[in-house]
Amino acid sequence: MEIIIASHSGLCYGVKRALTLAKQTRRRRAGRVMTLGELIHNPRVIADLKALGIESVDDPAAAAEGTVVIRSHGVAPGVYQALKKKKIEVVDATCPIVKRIQQLVEARFGLAPEEARKLIDEAWASEREAVDLYRFTSVLKRRLDEDEAQKVFEYLRQIDELDELKEGGP
Repeated sequence: MEIIIASHSGLCYGVKRALTLAKQTRRRRAGRVMTLGELIHNPRVIADLKALGIESVDDPAAAAEGTVVIRSHGVAPGVYQALKKKKIEVVDATCPIVKRIQQLVEARFGLAPEEARKLIDEAWASEREAVDLYRFTSVLKRRLDEDEAQKVFEYLRQIDELDELKEGGP
C-alpha cells in the first residue's frame, strides 16, 4: 500500500497562528493560561499544550483569573464582554480571515455593529464550535426577508474566493 500525503495537508493558517499565540502567551505570562475550548482537535497537541501549562476550559465561567486565549474559530461578542467584566486578560487568536468575513458581511449588508453582534451571538447560541457561514445565514433568514437572506447566502459562498479577504487577511 502506498500512502500519499496531500501537498496541502497540515494546519491552516488560523490554527497555526492560535498555537503560536498560546505558546507565546505561556512564555510571557505568569499565572494561569487557558484556551477557551481546544485550539485543535488533536489529542497529542492538546496534551503537549497541557504539559506546557496551557489548559483548556469549555466555559468562560471556569476562568476566574489569568489569561484566556481565544481560539481561531473566534467567540461570540458576549464572551469577550463577560471575560472583560471578570478582568480576565484576553489574547485574541481569532483567525483574521474569520474576522474579515464578519466585517465584509456587516459592511455589505449595512448591518450596524450592534445588530451584527446580536446576529453573531444568536448564531453562537447553540453552536460552540464556530459560527460557520451556513449557520450564520440561517440566523439571518429568521431576521431578514427571504430575498435578502438569499443575497447574504450567495455573498458568503463567494467570499472564500474573493480578493476582498486577502485585503484584510494575513
